Amino acid sequence: MRFFIIIIVFISFHACDKNCPPDEKIGVVQFTGNTSDYLPYNGSEILLYKNSAGDTLTLRAKNGVDSSVNKLCVETICTENNFAGTSTCRYFEGDSRRIILENDSLEILVDILIYTKVYNSQKEEFADLLRVSLSHGPPSNTAEVLVGQHFEGEPDPARINILFPFSGIDFIEFNNIIYNNVLFSNGEQLTFYYKENIGLLAFEKEDILWVLQ
Repeated sequence: MRFFIIIIVFISFHACDKNCPPDEKIGVVQFTGNTSDYLPYNGSEILLYKNSAGDTLTLRAKNGVDSSVNKLCVETICTENNFAGTSTCRYFEGDSRRIILENDSLEILVDILIYTKVYNSQKEEFADLLRVSLSHGPPSNTAEVLVGQHFEGEPDPARINILFPFSGIDFIEFNNIIYNNVLFSNGEQLTFYYKENIGLLAFEKEDILWVLQ
């Protein structure tokens, strides 16, 4: 007599469905005193630029200035057991302002952004940055710089983590006017100059310099 003992074992591994609570707002970080000076536009401007031959072009913001807020996470609360590993955090609400300037043919586009990012999450420290991207036909150029800090002492470049930094010029002359402390970005085919409280001061492509009038 044969006894067939069939043992069927069903082993199921089920990941615990972990529903994280929503993000928790714990504070607000506003721009430092002079950060807004690096985006000195209200969105209604018509900016006139002229080259040495007397040709002119205009830039304007068709959609005005966009103001929004960012979540600046400083502590992870929970991570869900799913493929994406979605996390929630405790965060500060940070400022962000952006304007896009264009000419009528859309050949020239200037994207200017000021925003706040986390500098040191453990100490709840933050930094304000300016980022300017300029495209003029195929070539484009982007630069970024620290314009405000919500912490004491000298900034650590590794924490700021700027990939394409602006350079600084003590002074430069355009149209018989001397400008001090100008930001400067020299790309391979496209160069531009930017000034606090003025904005895009001038830009150059293929040795043709366009200066704000």
